[in-house]
Amino acid sequence: MTALLFGYLVFLLNQMPHIKASNARKSKRPKLDLQFLQRFGGIQRILFPSWSSQNALMFATLLFVTLLEQLIIYQVGVIPSKYYEALSDKDLGGFKALTVVAILLIVLNSTLKSLDQYISSLMYVSWRKSLTEHLHRDYFQGRVYYTLNVLRKDIDNPDQRISQDTERLCKQMSTMASRLIVSPFTLSYYTYQCFYSTGWMGPVSIFGYFVIGTIVNKVLMGPIVSTLVEQEKLEGDFRFKHMQIRVNAESAAFYRSAS
Repeated sequence: MTALLFGYLVFLLNQMPHIKASNARKSKRPKLDLQFLQRFGGIQRILFPSWSSQNALMFATLLFVTLLEQLIIYQVGVIPSKYYEALSDKDLGGFKALTVVAILLIVLNSTLKSLDQYISSLMYVSWRKSLTEHLHRDYFQGRVYYTLNVLRKDIDNPDQRISQDTERLCKQMSTMASRLIVSPFTLSYYTYQCFYSTGWMGPVSIFGYFVIGTIVNKVLMGPIVSTLVEQEKLEGDFRFKHMQIRVNAESAAFYRSAS
């Protein structure tokens, strides 16, 4: 599922309108290349204009909450083994104390998960606001709207790119943010534990499986991403035709237009 979201993220970034027409390039197929990285970096500079910006502070808060959540999850995971020890020793006092600790950890874990989702939702709203305002400033500057809608034929439905695709991009990024934040720390920790338990063979086997799976997944995802591109283009054209009917409904009725 994560690979599909990332593939769709590549699709969205490759379809995002490039405002300067003189520097625009027509991409035959959305793909993960240097242009993708440049566009992704440009979007990050819009979302995080400075280290003290609201988006940066929310991202740092999400990092702290996510790491604390992983620590609590680890503590919850070792509780069952302690229960076995208390039951085998018939330690009633230890059993009660362990139950209190388990309840506190579970409540704290639930609170942190809710806070994680709440911060991610706030980031989604703030990211979409920042990116949409930036796109609108460029879109209505120097008659760019005329260039994209009339003179440029390689960018379909700019209104959809600014509204719907921006919303999906920010939504997917906010959904993946907490996972991406905690992944390097989790990966480092479990790599060390795997190496300590199995030697070099364990981490090498796991990372080899990951590399092979990524290559196979990329090959299989290529046609899907291209299909999504065509689907979104046709969806935009379909919606635009209905918008034309709504705007020209009176004229169409005057000319007795019908099927």
